[in-house]
Amino acid sequence: MRFVLLLLVAFTCLSSSWADKRTFTKYKCSEREQKGFCTREFAPVCAIVKGDKGNLCAGCAGRKSIRYWDGPCDERVGWTSPQKHKCLTRETNGVCTMELAPVCVQTKMDYDNKCLSCKGKKWIRFASGAC
Repeated sequence: MRFVLLLLVAFTCLSSSWADKRTFTKYKCSEREQKGFCTREFAPVCAIVKGDKGNLCAGCAGRKSIRYWDGPCDERVGWTSPQKHKCLTRETNGVCTMELAPVCVQTKMDYDNKCLSCKGKKWIRFASGAC
């Protein structure tokens, strides 16, 4: 009985830390925010598409909604400010070298290199290093 209880507690702790690293909040931007009319308050967020921003409004410029985490991107384990990469035709088709230069893509999946993460995609967002 104690063993089952211990496993249950361990699973709960692991699953909550896993969820914290992989969940985000969706925010609907107002018309003013979409046009870039923002206050200068400093409340950093990590916008999934745009990277580090000083506040939610700054992440909204030109967008109807954003997905974000509270705090700067580098506080997220394994997720620094994301970079956008347009995949080449050969990368989309899966023609890649076997170099080892790990990347963590937006979906929090690890790939051995940028090219491998492009298979079947036109664009990716990634951070260097493993998730």
